[in-house]
Amino acid sequence: AAANYYMERTLQEYEFIAYRQSLVAAAAVCLALNNPHIRAADRKGKRKLGIPESLLKYTGYTKDEVFAVCERIIDSIGQEVVTASDRRLVAVKRKFDSRKYFHVSSEFIDPEIRDLL
Repeated sequence: AAANYYMERTLQEYEFIAYRQSLVAAAAVCLALNNPHIRAADRKGKRKLGIPESLLKYTGYTKDEVFAVCERIIDSIGQEVVTASDRRLVAVKRKFDSRKYFHVSSEFIDPEIRDLL
């Protein structure tokens, strides 16, 4: 649910049009894997922080490329989306604040960018 939330929030931001969709998806998955709530719920707890090597291997992207998009996503998630006509776009945030999506938009702490290094 966290990766879906990150992806849907990027759809509201014009700046993400410059990135390939697969790169944005890889960054969203990386952020979800490094989310503190998800890591705490992971019973194994053996997964290392950071960008998974398997993600880089199968996507073909470099660590720097994924990191740059992760950084942009974290910056945009913390801000409320407002259109040029001063309308607040909160539908995605409300959608992911439901029990169906585990209240990802309100109860989960976004990962720290330093954890990805």
